[in-house]
Amino acid sequence: RNRFAHDFVDPATGRMADHLDARDAPNLQIRPNLLFSLHLLDQPADAARIARQAWEALTYPWGVATLDQGDPGFHPYHVAPGHYHKDAAYHNGAVWPWLNGIAMQRMIELGQADLAWQLFVNMNEIALTRGVVGGLPENLDAYPHPGESAPRLTGTFLQGWSNAEQLRVWYQGFLGIQPDLEQGVIRLAPRLPKAFGDVEFNSRIGAGVLHASYERSDHGRRYTWRLQGQSAQLDLDIVPFERHSVTAAAGDTLIVEQTTDSLVVRHVGIGGSEREPVTVTLAPLRREQQAGLDAILFGTEFAKPGVATAHPAMRQSRTP
Repeated sequence: RNRFAHDFVDPATGRMADHLDARDAPNLQIRPNLLFSLHLLDQPADAARIARQAWEALTYPWGVATLDQGDPGFHPYHVAPGHYHKDAAYHNGAVWPWLNGIAMQRMIELGQADLAWQLFVNMNEIALTRGVVGGLPENLDAYPHPGESAPRLTGTFLQGWSNAEQLRVWYQGFLGIQPDLEQGVIRLAPRLPKAFGDVEFNSRIGAGVLHASYERSDHGRRYTWRLQGQSAQLDLDIVPFERHSVTAAAGDTLIVEQTTDSLVVRHVGIGGSEREPVTVTLAPLRREQQAGLDAILFGTEFAKPGVATAHPAMRQSRTP
């Protein structure tokens, strides 16, 4: 970790290396590996710049590709039997929906829930209208075929890890339910896009269940969490406010009223007894840091398909 930025981030371009070769020289191909490594960077601004590069190079509206289309080894279609075997494209252009999870997670962590939400909604549309209803596929082509508006599904049409990452980002990312039961802590960190309405849900955690509802109110939002079946420390983390922790017993309820300027936190016991409400104020440093990240990521767009025949892989000829 101490040497990661030194070894993997190119000072001239700000790009992160995919790997170091046998001579310890950085390979600057843009691949999804870098999304998994952003937490090794000490400066959030560096992570934001690299996340933008990865999103705009790899993240199409239908998912994350395995290689930047600007690379000469890019394959625009997973399946193009007249040009190459499909395994040649599997790690060199094919879209893997399971990679959407880390892409959305990084944008949510950087305060860009609205951008992540666009991809999330698009994947829900695929799950509900294409392939196996209720499921996401293993792969898609990076580019739609000529005359088609959407890329073709490939690989396994119902892939467990694709579904799992969509669900993980829903619960841990947008709804913000992040348990760490080894430490006896449940982090409550909702990151809701502007389009998000009301939701009521249950999340199984350890031996218990967390019942929750998020509602729009006249002045902002109201969050309600009720813990049943076990006790835990509830770590409230809503940007750009100060963090606040509550020790909750089984059956306790935490109610948070969010306005522009503050959070009012009410802790209600199982018998209805209520502690003195706590007002959590804005955190100037968090607000300043988020403003800086917003400036770096403003206008970030999805990757756009190029011209398939312009890629060297499509100029190959192969007998199926």
